[in-house]
Amino acid sequence: MALQANVTINETGLGVNAAYVRVHAYTRINDPGLTNLQVVLHTYADAAARAANKRPIAENVVEIAEPVQGAIAATGLVAYLYTQVKTLPEFAAAVDV
Repeated sequence: MALQANVTINETGLGVNAAYVRVHAYTRINDPGLTNLQVVLHTYADAAARAANKRPIAENVVEIAEPVQGAIAATGLVAYLYTQVKTLPEFAAAVDV
């Protein structure tokens, strides 16, 4: 499971069309009154680069709302993470691959 998106690498301003974006890791932010998940996304030039074990061209860390109890039962946590990432403005046009 991954996303395909046109991205701009913030550090360089480099634009990459049809980049391959994958959830690398996630963790729960455990601060009082804050129940978010921190998601680490790796961006590759394309799916072939990922399949060839090339290094990611960018790493992004985003925060999404933690799901309410039972909200992910039908799809699973990983699918929930991708669905929530697609609600962010920079990934709004991303498609599942």
